[in-house]
Amino acid sequence: MSAESLAISILELPEVQLRLASLEADSVIAQFENLVPIEKFQNLKHDWYHLLTCASVFAQAENPKCENAALRIAQHCLLSKPSSAFADASCVILDVLTNKPSVSLAESRGLVEKTPFSRLPFTLASDWIRRDVSQAVLLGDGSEISLNRFQKRLWNAASDTQFVSVSAPTSAGKSFALCSWITEYVRDNPTANIVYLVPTRALIQQVDLDLQDWFANRHLDVKRINLTSVPEPPSPEDTGANVWVLTQERMQILLNDAPFQSELSLLIVDEAQKLSDGSRGVLLGHVVAQAINRFPSMNVYFSSPFVSNPEILLKRNQLEKTRTVQSAHVTVNQNLLWVSQVKGKPKKWLVESVAGETLIELGHIELAHSPAQVSKRLTFVAHAMGDFEGGNIVYVNGPADAEKAATQLSELEKNSGENVERKSLIELVKKVIHPKYQLANVLKNGVGFHYGNMPHIVRSEIERLFKEGHIRFLVCTSTLIEGVNLPSKSIFVRGPQKGRGKPMSETDFWNLAGRAGRLGKEFQGNVVCIDPRQENTWKEPPPKERKSYAVVPTADLVFSNFDQFTKYLVTGDINAKEHSKEEFDHLVSHLISEQSEFGEISATGVSSTLTELQRQQLSSNVNSLIESFKLPI
Repeated sequence: MSAESLAISILELPEVQLRLASLEADSVIAQFENLVPIEKFQNLKHDWYHLLTCASVFAQAENPKCENAALRIAQHCLLSKPSSAFADASCVILDVLTNKPSVSLAESRGLVEKTPFSRLPFTLASDWIRRDVSQAVLLGDGSEISLNRFQKRLWNAASDTQFVSVSAPTSAGKSFALCSWITEYVRDNPTANIVYLVPTRALIQQVDLDLQDWFANRHLDVKRINLTSVPEPPSPEDTGANVWVLTQERMQILLNDAPFQSELSLLIVDEAQKLSDGSRGVLLGHVVAQAINRFPSMNVYFSSPFVSNPEILLKRNQLEKTRTVQSAHVTVNQNLLWVSQVKGKPKKWLVESVAGETLIELGHIELAHSPAQVSKRLTFVAHAMGDFEGGNIVYVNGPADAEKAATQLSELEKNSGENVERKSLIELVKKVIHPKYQLANVLKNGVGFHYGNMPHIVRSEIERLFKEGHIRFLVCTSTLIEGVNLPSKSIFVRGPQKGRGKPMSETDFWNLAGRAGRLGKEFQGNVVCIDPRQENTWKEPPPKERKSYAVVPTADLVFSNFDQFTKYLVTGDINAKEHSKEEFDHLVSHLISEQSEFGEISATGVSSTLTELQRQQLSSNVNSLIESFKLPI
């Protein structure tokens, strides 16, 4: 029997399931000071010897349920402050999971004595050393980094394969591995031309700053690296590496800006699942296909969160020398909680833990005030359950809602005390935006809000203060889903939408949930759904179990009704309710560009799902369009 089969069979034992259920309930309850547990979860005692023995088997299986159970046992054992032997054993389990950041976190919090490795018996110590060697990567500056299971597979794939598609949960550590790898790529290729594609302008600044830090910290000559978000070809005077951080719109400008003398050597497509994002998804597919056709020796890496078909990103461009790296590697425990008002008792709220289709009643919280207004239900519950040290994100559906929610939280958070960092940001807000801008008022009480349409300098300072704990509660909009790196301890949501009146999709929900739990800063994270049974609040029921999902590019959806699209090409008439005119227009633009550049509609890229006969028909229709264009002299 393999280690994985043994782990799964032990995990499925009824007695083990019961012990794990009690452990999980206990570990969740312990996080919330105001949560009063039901009687069966009070004064729980755990058989750590038995649980740690099970965890030692679970940790060796690369199965997400086994990894999750092993991590849950190890982290709660440490937080329960058992004997030093059990604490050391928990660190061994974390190390088997290749979760070095959690071992360091336990040491920094005094949950285990420093250097647990030094106290291990010979067999365990030699295994620890073996893992250190196998998971380490020696960098060009002489230092080394330790990677987890997933990151090491990603590193190896990126190092020896031209085209790679990576899929893993948000918390698996994709960004760390990619930034580390890009840094070494620049060191080995000092005149490289690299494009890092991101879906939003908000992400441009973050990736730009992340890469700046990596280049500087890894002792690269940053003066010889042109890191920019401006889509201009490199100057002839530039003799070093060029790194562009761009959206697909800016990438299109870069590719169209002639003359582009130098070859692109590396393309990173972050949040690659955005190929299914309507008209912008069509444009993303267009610029990627255009770059691949123009620079055949270029390396391309697609990165997406937990999709079931990462290979589609490679197949649609008919690429060779490809590899997919797919993982559900668990680095933090994530808890999905439902919080509902007890009927007839407006201040009393029931807290339940969601385990698939099973709901486990944990206990209740008591609010300080009755949420008389509907809008206060989210903020009052968030305030009652929020962690005093910070890391609390409240998700709302738009900028106006963000300011309103932040004001409500600020009123609950009075007497937060003076804070030098917040005071400096308040002065900046008054100077850059307006003396009466509401952000300046709520910041006094350790509350902030964050949305896309804010000055970069203010938004980046809000993010920094939140990460450092100076802001306890941060109210965010859908900017957070687009990949802005604001990891938190708990995320509070109530009927979330993405766009006014449009319920958040299950995919976006889990992308948002991935921000809950900070690897190396927390052992677990919480996603708290408020009023989950109210159908008028949650137009779609809250998802109960994380599942991978398939990427279906927008172009493929449009082409699935080929006759409808060709009719639009010929007549301009659109009667497709499931698609917007903008999606059709972007696809037409792509086909015109392709026809003009290559003389035919390519079998790769956005047209890869079509037959040869369909492509010939498109070529004929597009040629007719091009010939009909009349530009004034």
